[in-house]
Amino acid sequence: METFRPPTVPPEYLKNLENLAKDTESADYTITCCGRHFKVHKHVLSLHSEYFARLFKSQYKESSTNCIDLVDDPLAAVKSMIEYFYRFTYDWKVVESGQCADQDTALDNFASSDAPRAPDQLPSSHLQHHADVYTLADKYDIPGLKVMAANRFESQACFFTGPSSTITSHVIDLLKVVPHVYTYTPPNEQGLRPTIVRAWRRVPDTISSTLGDERLRQLLEKFPDLATDLVKGLRTKADVQALNNQMESSRFGPKPQPSGFFCGYSIASQPQDSNRDPPASGLQPLQQPSTSGTTTPAPASLGNPQGRTGAYNGGLFGSQRAAAGHSGSNEYA
Repeated sequence: METFRPPTVPPEYLKNLENLAKDTESADYTITCCGRHFKVHKHVLSLHSEYFARLFKSQYKESSTNCIDLVDDPLAAVKSMIEYFYRFTYDWKVVESGQCADQDTALDNFASSDAPRAPDQLPSSHLQHHADVYTLADKYDIPGLKVMAANRFESQACFFTGPSSTITSHVIDLLKVVPHVYTYTPPNEQGLRPTIVRAWRRVPDTISSTLGDERLRQLLEKFPDLATDLVKGLRTKADVQALNNQMESSRFGPKPQPSGFFCGYSIASQPQDSNRDPPASGLQPLQQPSTSGTTTPAPASLGNPQGRTGAYNGGLFGSQRAAAGHSGSNEYA
């Protein structure tokens, strides 16, 4: 995964840019999401996003009216995206998270439910928020934000320290974000899926005991790519020993489980080269029809270099909005 390096920007420029964010009088564009209106500047958005740069030069209605309604995108992620435009970062630690009082209910729902989250629903955890920001940055072609969200997701997902209750709570947050990652990212993508595998194989017994056999079976049946990635991520003894030495020197988290474990179940034998992560073959678009419930021009139609057309094209929650009878506005002015 690419390492994020903050851009070298003079402090006075950053200060001026933050002041510009507050200057609504000079703003020449409006982003709307869940009834909230955000005044922004076209030039600033164009510098960060090739999607918006092409949109502003197009004949789409969203260009001529100087307003775009992101009806299907999560509000918290949209706010972080706009914050990044003006600060080159987003303050994820202040994002509130939605909580579920019943742990068993939460686990049952995440493994079996196909209902998408409402755009104005709070993320279930900071991990979920980073995943939302990542898919949003991928959709609107914001490379810097995408890399930042991926790195923050990895830092959170792979950090298992503290008492057993804390680790179990963290494992639940990790499990609840798995459906999102394996629904809204394409196969073989190198941002979030490899991180899920690395985090899973650090504490396979904890994950297995938290889920239980039936939930684990449902999860792997529903997301076969997850099972494939986990098998590809199996370690050899040499890798385990090397990682043990590294973690002992850095004192970062518990030691990983020895090789021969997959999803908490013992495996009798493994080939010595079976420890490879999913191969890096680039982003591959999902071959699924785009949703009709979007007011946002499809990224591919605006020259998105990857031509992405997956489940996240047109919004993370397009099917829900389409079912509600929302029609698109990808029309010429």
